[in-house]
Amino acid sequence: MQQRRSMLKSARAWRLKMALRAVYARAKEHNSVQQASVELQAWLSWAFRCRLEPFKKLARSLKERFAAVVRGMLGHRSRPFVVSCGTQQPHVPPTGANGLTGRCLSLDMRR
Repeated sequence: MQQRRSMLKSARAWRLKMALRAVYARAKEHNSVQQASVELQAWLSWAFRCRLEPFKKLARSLKERFAAVVRGMLGHRSRPFVVSCGTQQPHVPPTGANGLTGRCLSLDMRR
């Protein structure tokens, strides 16, 4: 409960990360383009206002590739794959125990 009220950057970053995970999880559950778009747009709005530069950078990247990100969410793609959609760089295969530590704009998305 205290972390929720905290103004620490690490607490805000954790809440943003967990909220994005929830957006992905709900997109996988309901499988609706419209609902996934609305929820992702709400998260993007929060990320742009958060004053944490890594999340603002991630939000810009997701917004530039919004349609591809939504398609990836509904196609049950991993977060690093969705973030890399539309880039000209070769795909970096995920590494690590949970397979989520590929190229993800230097954000640690591990559980």
